[in-house]
Amino acid sequence: MRTEELEIETNVGLTLSYKTYGRAKGEGETVLVLHALTGNSNVTGDDGWWKDVVGYDKTIDLNQYHVVAINIPGNGSNGQKVDDIERYDSYLISWLIADTLQNEGYFKIDLAFGVSLGGGLLWELIIDNPTWIAKAFVIAAHWKSSPWLRGITHTQNEILEHSANPIEDARKMAMLFYRSPEGFEQKFTRSSQAKGWLNYHGEALRSRFTKEAYQLMNHLLGNINAVEGYRSFSDAILPVSTVIIQVGINSDILFSASDNRKTHFELVTLGKLTYYEEIDSVHGHDAFLIENEQLEIIINRHIKIKS
Repeated sequence: MRTEELEIETNVGLTLSYKTYGRAKGEGETVLVLHALTGNSNVTGDDGWWKDVVGYDKTIDLNQYHVVAINIPGNGSNGQKVDDIERYDSYLISWLIADTLQNEGYFKIDLAFGVSLGGGLLWELIIDNPTWIAKAFVIAAHWKSSPWLRGITHTQNEILEHSANPIEDARKMAMLFYRSPEGFEQKFTRSSQAKGWLNYHGEALRSRFTKEAYQLMNHLLGNINAVEGYRSFSDAILPVSTVIIQVGINSDILFSASDNRKTHFELVTLGKLTYYEEIDSVHGHDAFLIENEQLEIIINRHIKIKS
């Protein structure tokens, strides 16, 4: 597999690292991928978190595309630890991504995909760079963290600050909100299975994630606001030429389908070229990782639409 890993020093105290896959830069269309809270730039290959979607002869076909997969700065992938998390917000992180990539010669992004936290950052990129991205897929995300999500991330931070086992305990609590009661009913036949599953995810994250990375990514997730500094969402989105495909999940309680539908209606009212798709699943927010068949159908349909 053709892969290149790059690490760029910036002037705001963070290092931006990213991997490229598939076609060489300048060959084929450029695809940008932004990961979720505990993800990274390993989107394909044996340990790729999105390997069912990204790869040779897959939906995001590496025979056709030059894929740029970002490590959200501060996610710990390059060993960098960030202590002063209040210094950073989703606007600054998205600015850092766009500024670095543009300085590296990425003057146009043909397709962009952002999932969960990455989707919130993608909203920032769309609004603050209104002509840079041709087509954006915002998956299981919204342009603003709701009061409910802020409450969840606040509680996560309290666990990270005060628990004797901060990463494990915070992760176990988070997994309950990433899934749904109906999904648990379908997945587990005994309560002991649920406990074992939660313990596994807590221990697995501790083995590959740092407390500092968790705190910063959690801070960003709870403070998404792509229209901060604008009078309204309408004011922020008016200059944007990007085709926006929102992908909601009917059982998602982090970024609700209802909020995404309202945003889609507003985009349509403003005359923007936009589409709304919804994954039907009992698995909650994590359905974007589980319902690959539905997601692939959606992506394939909109990749083929010429705008």
